[in-house]
Amino acid sequence: MSVSRKKGAISAYPELVLVIFALALGALLFVIANNYTAGVKNSFVESELDGTPDYVSETLARLAGDCWKMNKNGNAPESDVCFTLDVHATDDFTEADFNRYLGCDVLPNNYLNIKDTADNKCGGQDKVFWALSRKDTEVTIKYDAKERRIELLELSDACVGSCCTAKCTDKCNGLKADCEDAHSECSGPLCDDFYDQCILTADDICALCADNC
Repeated sequence: MSVSRKKGAISAYPELVLVIFALALGALLFVIANNYTAGVKNSFVESELDGTPDYVSETLARLAGDCWKMNKNGNAPESDVCFTLDVHATDDFTEADFNRYLGCDVLPNNYLNIKDTADNKCGGQDKVFWALSRKDTEVTIKYDAKERRIELLELSDACVGSCCTAKCTDKCNGLKADCEDAHSECSGPLCDDFYDQCILTADDICALCADNC
């Protein structure tokens, strides 16, 4: 195929070309972000949180509020793990303790999950899911985009890794869906070639994501 014919073929399939370019650019930005800004959102100034139930509850409430604000007060489109830390409290702490320090006007939490009861003193909505039951545990504070809420979960190191991989898989499926959508809008002999390249690029991004979990 001559150069002029190749240019004509590419211009005839703008959707797939744009998708491939966007995926390649996304891979490049991912590498840059991972190298230079890794841990900005998923970080904590200390690897461990030690102290009284009041201190632990107050710190968790502050971090939960920060996670909520970092994710546009529940309007961010994608889930995000904001903080992970090892908690060692001197005694048991509860979601009710946590609510005493929570900014309920910004991040309401009117339902106590473990106790299965209402807490009408903390706003008019339930925007926090609490699954902490041990005083010594690893805590992950995350934003769940589907439920539009903050979750405080007990997770082992292995679970953190598997959850990260699952998140990468979801992202990868979304990229492949973009390839599928662009392919459905395309017609002609080169469409399949562009589609194959699109899928390969998405797979590369998936592998890169999983390798960094």
